[in-house]
Amino acid sequence: MEWCKRMRGQNWSKVFFTDECSIWINSGKIHVWTKKGQPINLPTFKHPSKLHIWGGISVMGKTNLKVFTENFNQERYKTVLNECLIQEANALYGNQWVLQEDNSPIHTGNAAKAWKQEFVPHQIDWPSNSPDLNPIENLWAVLKKRFTSSNELKEAILEIWNTFDPEFLKPFCLSMDKRIRLCIKGGGKKINY
Repeated sequence: MEWCKRMRGQNWSKVFFTDECSIWINSGKIHVWTKKGQPINLPTFKHPSKLHIWGGISVMGKTNLKVFTENFNQERYKTVLNECLIQEANALYGNQWVLQEDNSPIHTGNAAKAWKQEFVPHQIDWPSNSPDLNPIENLWAVLKKRFTSSNELKEAILEIWNTFDPEFLKPFCLSMDKRIRLCIKGGGKKINY
């Protein structure tokens, strides 16, 4: 809540809100309606399909979306930032953009910190355990609702991501003042956003 009080009135227009997310297909939740007494034969999935994605959004646009299956670590994170964020952010804002990221050890480790000091012009501190404040979480929800098959999962995610234009992204990014007000009003507890 203290963070929210400090951030009232913050200019969010040059902030790239970033995050990574895992998307599972066939994770065991299957809803079935049948007539009483009819047998149910459902496929079982011992190892559901899973992809990791990383992306960033701002009022002016989005980064390229990185889709991968490997575990995320500091070296991969630096590579993702270099491939997906730096050039796009600099093209949109020069060196006046701000990186928002959560406090994952992958983001806060020494190797990642040193790399960001060299290549990221500005960073914003972010409260721990506060995914409901990050506007990109709403986009992850949009992506997760739009597919059910793992056959073309990567292509589907990329296709959907590429439909998010600046006009679609703007309300998410500019919702920060409202998110902060709700967080303060709720005493720092989780907000429904």
